[in-house]
Amino acid sequence: FLDLSLELRAVGGRVAPDLDGAMTQFCQEEFLDGANKYKCEACGKLRRARKQFLVERPPRHLSVHLKRFSFGEAGGGSGKISAHVAFPATWQLARYSAARTRLGVEQTP
Repeated sequence: FLDLSLELRAVGGRVAPDLDGAMTQFCQEEFLDGANKYKCEACGKLRRARKQFLVERPPRHLSVHLKRFSFGEAGGGSGKISAHVAFPATWQLARYSAARTRLGVEQTP
């Protein structure tokens, strides 16, 4: 069983039009640098690092929660996001899997 909470509004204020768009945003790699540097467990120093969330293996049951509220974001304001979000009857999680990333396969839909 896996529960995913997906943001609908991106950092730039754009709303994801569909489930794939929200998941792509969730799986976007992020760089930890500046004030957010990662503390290396081996040497104890602050280092620039890459962070990314991916699905290790597809679950038998998946629950997806769409975060339809925004709170005081720059340029986005606060309130409910009432835009339609399309989703397919069946959904392929393979493009968001850690195994594909390790193999160097392109992730984008």
